[in-house]
Amino acid sequence: MGVERGKYASPEGSKSWEYLASGACSVLMFCIGSSIGWNSPSSVKLTAEDSPRRMSSAELSSLMSLIAIGQMLAPPLNSLIVDRIGRKNTILIGGLPLAFGWCLIAMADGVPVLYVARFLAGLSQGIAYCACYMYVGEVASRELRGVANVLLMLMLNLGMLVAFGLGPLMSIVSNAWLNLALSAAFLAVFSLMPESPYYLLMRDRHEEAEAVLEKIRGRSDVTEELEQIEHSLRSLRKQKESGGGGGGKLCGLLLLDRPSLKAIWIIGLFSVTHHFGGYMAVIMYGQRIFRDLGIGSILSDHSASVINGLVQLVSVALTSLLVERWGRKPLIALSGLLSGSCNLFVAAYFCFPEAFAPYSLMALLALLLLVFAFNCGLLVVQGILISELFAPEVKALGVCLVTMNGGLLFTLGTKLYLTVVDTWHYGHSPPFFCFAVVCWSVTGLLLWITPETKGKSLLEIQKSL
Repeated sequence: MGVERGKYASPEGSKSWEYLASGACSVLMFCIGSSIGWNSPSSVKLTAEDSPRRMSSAELSSLMSLIAIGQMLAPPLNSLIVDRIGRKNTILIGGLPLAFGWCLIAMADGVPVLYVARFLAGLSQGIAYCACYMYVGEVASRELRGVANVLLMLMLNLGMLVAFGLGPLMSIVSNAWLNLALSAAFLAVFSLMPESPYYLLMRDRHEEAEAVLEKIRGRSDVTEELEQIEHSLRSLRKQKESGGGGGGKLCGLLLLDRPSLKAIWIIGLFSVTHHFGGYMAVIMYGQRIFRDLGIGSILSDHSASVINGLVQLVSVALTSLLVERWGRKPLIALSGLLSGSCNLFVAAYFCFPEAFAPYSLMALLALLLLVFAFNCGLLVVQGILISELFAPEVKALGVCLVTMNGGLLFTLGTKLYLTVVDTWHYGHSPPFFCFAVVCWSVTGLLLWITPETKGKSLLEIQKSL
């Protein structure tokens, strides 16, 4: 999208285009959230006796893991294109597999077609996680960067809530057509948004970068910020040139440069808590866990899932108010402490069912508090740090590596949970005991090595690593 210099500028400045660009980008995260939320209600329908597409437990387990495999394989594609065609075009490309996947689900007449559809959804999810945070981190100003990144998580959770609520009420085919329409709406809206000024400067498109920066900042004088970006890019290019040439050089810069390597470890530790700290188990298998709590006389599985979605939405909205006031590290500490405690209570409930039988409602509340705590810290802060910790020159490769790692952990966690609970017949208790240990130990490590990034420019953050 071409932008004329000065056309959208005013001396006092405006945040309108920052909000518009971040909001339009977040529509893709809503679509991804709806795709993730599809798993819980659809798993019940696909295994029902009267389902026209009935699946076995083994087939369902494979279906659930394919979205993670797609997510794991997406980052290499992202790293190849995001610095060549730009952040904006990469995000647009990321919406296409998701839309095609919904077409397949709407017209599917067999299990293999569903497998392909969910793999494509995972591909879009992986691209979105890489490119959306990168785009928002480079378009939003330092004052709004934290809130803009929280908006991505807010829309992701809103998409899951809608899926939890509408999924049981609609047929799988009708649900697929609705999601296809949403994906098409995203492609139409985001095509009108500006490109990242960081990318434009990386491609030596200086006049266009200045015009875009004027537009998204809403003011005529962006010289200081433009010079800061150029200085950052020049420094990184010198580092890259001093290390050799080509992709191997860039990989060496990422893996041997202390700030970049530290960023990989930090983001990787967050991923460990997500997939082995209880959160993804509740998201993927929540309806079954709620059923096994024995709360049917109080609340239906469907109602519990909808409440779960509401809790996620409210917690992310609350985080948007706290993230720039409290900073990142206090949220990490609070989130890790609460999550571990909730996991321990749920583990004890399943370990001693007779003794804890009168406390089934408290166990449900513990699961909901677990989701709340994750969304208030460990989950949202990771998204913010992905956009903040990596320098622009290595961001594409860095985000690629951490997203692949997240996809691998997602696959392992999804399969391992059902293996422990069903195949090995250990039930829910051992996993939740392990989740508690993971939450507490990894949170301690994160507090030790993670820098506070609140109110800092991207260059200042690099110096603090």
